[in-house]
Amino acid sequence: MTEERSYVRDSSTRSGSVQRRPFRINLLFKLIGKKKHRQRKSQAISPSPLAMTANRTSPLTTHVLDTSLGRPAAEVPIKLYRTGERLGEEWSQVSSGQTNSDGRCNNLLNTLEAGVYKITFDTATYFNKNGIRQYFYPYVDIVFEVQDPNQHYHVPLLLNPFGYSTYRGS
Repeated sequence: MTEERSYVRDSSTRSGSVQRRPFRINLLFKLIGKKKHRQRKSQAISPSPLAMTANRTSPLTTHVLDTSLGRPAAEVPIKLYRTGERLGEEWSQVSSGQTNSDGRCNNLLNTLEAGVYKITFDTATYFNKNGIRQYFYPYVDIVFEVQDPNQHYHVPLLLNPFGYSTYRGS
């Protein structure tokens, strides 16, 4: 942000009139000073209701975002499985749920154990509820390993009818 002002008196003119030459004053410094002053006076702010609903209630959470619509994917059915200790053992379902209006599922488990888990997202149900008839992935399985059950595990899913992406979130 800048402000333009004129001021210089030019004595080289015959009449001694004021010749105006522009110069710029950077208002950024003024604004920074006001913000610092305001910050000192501000009181502690309590968390918003949205931030409070995002609080974890489970050591394992997920969040589904529909990147084709640019919004959270609500009401996506989810199933959580765990495999046995030995390689090749069958998956056992340990929990199920669905995403809320913000695309989050925060109540999958009360306690977490070390092991290999799989989250299955029923994307066909979600797409059909939203009038999307053409899609490539009727469900998405995300398999991950929990090595330290004392940590929090967040497994987000970025979804669209013809692709998806995931990562370990925080």
